[in-house]
Amino acid sequence: MDCIECKTASPEGNHFCGQCGAELGRTLDETVRKKGFRDRQATEMEITESVANRLMKWGGWLAAIAALIIASFGIALRLIYTDARTALEVGKTQIQSTVADGKNTINTAVAEGKKNIDAVRQTSDALKGEVKGIESDINGYKEVMT
Repeated sequence: MDCIECKTASPEGNHFCGQCGAELGRTLDETVRKKGFRDRQATEMEITESVANRLMKWGGWLAAIAALIIASFGIALRLIYTDARTALEVGKTQIQSTVADGKNTINTAVAEGKKNIDAVRQTSDALKGEVKGIESDINGYKEVMT
């Protein structure tokens, strides 16, 4: 009789294999059932389920890490956006201040120009009066000379 475990020939009447100690006198199916082994499909299903569960667990960890990276990226973008917006508001305020200063400078220059124009007009009016006096004098001299 051959051992179903190690395939070693054992003499008749032995209940156990002299090489590996396996029980003799039973078929492979009987031995599998007696020792509580499951059939191949059941074992493959358990292995498949175990691998699937492990992959699902790893997938969960990967999803958590990806969510953390995406959240960090979103926070970083939010901070950059806030900083850029603050910089734009500061720039806008500075531009408005510069424009207001420019308007004040222009208004001051215009007012000063108007004063200068008024001064020139007054001087011009005075000169016109003097010119009229001189013309009158010249006309008087012309009459005397004629």
